[in-house]
Amino acid sequence: MCLKYPFPEYEGERFIDYSVYNRMAQDGLKIRYFNEIIYRAEYLDDGLTKLLAKSYEEICLENFESFTHSIRVFAGLSRYNGRASLIYSYFRIAKQKGLSFNEAKNKLNISTSKIAAIYIKMGFLNPLKSIKFLIKKIKGGR
Repeated sequence: MCLKYPFPEYEGERFIDYSVYNRMAQDGLKIRYFNEIIYRAEYLDDGLTKLLAKSYEEICLENFESFTHSIRVFAGLSRYNGRASLIYSYFRIAKQKGLSFNEAKNKLNISTSKIAAIYIKMGFLNPLKSIKFLIKKIKGGR
């Protein structure tokens, strides 16, 4: 399965979440969990456990390409209820990385109208003001 669904690798990044398993589930594969030990490993001094002591935002900033990949996968899940807040978080973190709205939108491969719908759902946009918001963002506003 790892050959068909490889974990993406990004230069200089040390963390990738389990979004590859979501792709498997999207393709109809069943994910099984075991209620017993199936693998033993040692913790590395600079491994994931120490990385998780950092905040979620720090991890996303340091591993931005991996974060982008994960959000793309989650955005495509029709049944995933938390995607609006994840996409909102993505744009907030992309802004911290110095990306403009359009650069982040293109990296995420998501339409402006879908973003506006998410912002409205999150309560950040008044539906009557969303057209003004879209025009500003399309013209390059941050």
